[in-house]
Amino acid sequence: MTFEEKRDHLKELTGSYSLIVEMQDIMERATEDDEESMQFLEFLLNDCKSLKTWRENNVLCSMSITAYIRTRTPRSMNKIIAFCYELPDQTHFGAIELISTLLPLYRKIILGPIKEMALSGNTQATRAIGLQTLCNMYLEGNLSLEDAKFLEQLVASFKEDRYFSSHITDLVKGAMAGGNMTHDSEEEIQAILDHSDDFLIQKK
Repeated sequence: MTFEEKRDHLKELTGSYSLIVEMQDIMERATEDDEESMQFLEFLLNDCKSLKTWRENNVLCSMSITAYIRTRTPRSMNKIIAFCYELPDQTHFGAIELISTLLPLYRKIILGPIKEMALSGNTQATRAIGLQTLCNMYLEGNLSLEDAKFLEQLVASFKEDRYFSSHITDLVKGAMAGGNMTHDSEEEIQAILDHSDDFLIQKK
């Protein structure tokens, strides 16, 4: 089957448990370095740049993005970052929230690109993903004190956007005011960066 035929087959499964099973199988094969499965996920990901696709089948888009990020490979991280920069401002807030919830799976390695997105993303959607991802990482206790201060400055100057980012920035402000969040030390951060293959699945 062509990728188009495979995609149409998955669309027909929308709403059924079979769709979950098939997407899980594709993700696992992609994680195990099956090139065709990875390319197919990227084909689906490319479809998800379209607002029309989200309107017609948001379930498949959500599952495609989830499966692709959950491969946790350096390749998928680079592709998803590029994908975030191509999302139009009209992207649904649910898609922004989904991506921002999943990106922390890449752990500290994605911090640099995420901070850049939050500061200078080319669209409101890109900047929202950067900000919300940082907020999620903070609330999970996965930011260093230095990165937490960076985030503190961001949320202090933040004004509402179309993606309801204020919901999570308010949570962060409350947590910071409570002063009870824990953060990795700089030594722990460096140890993670030095052993990044523990968190990202490398090609054989």
